[in-house]
Amino acid sequence: MPRLTLQSSKQVCGGGPHLCVWHLRSLAPSTQLLKPQVTSNVVAFHEDMIISGGSEPFVSHWSLDGKLQTEVPTSASSVFCLGINSSPTQQVLATGGSSYKIDLCTDFRYKDFSLCFCDP
Repeated sequence: MPRLTLQSSKQVCGGGPHLCVWHLRSLAPSTQLLKPQVTSNVVAFHEDMIISGGSEPFVSHWSLDGKLQTEVPTSASSVFCLGINSSPTQQVLATGGSSYKIDLCTDFRYKDFSLCFCDP
């Protein structure tokens, strides 16, 4: 189950068949992030989007209204970790999962390169 992720008055959580955005003031679900046949493992807010990863070789970027914007291919067949550096001078998205590689994206719409952790 993905951890709970908060952004001001919204929260994303999972545990059921889909991720769901909840409006905290009304305590009601507002949007489902639907991907059939996919179990989500991690989720994070970044600026005006939601980034998720799970049981597929992609990191998904969603708009806040639940529309899938893009899918970035990853080295891993399943994604278990997302790390976001949001410094004003350099933004980096790092993804890791069932692979010996960590993927890095400086433009979150595509993978720039992978760090390889293997024997030479």
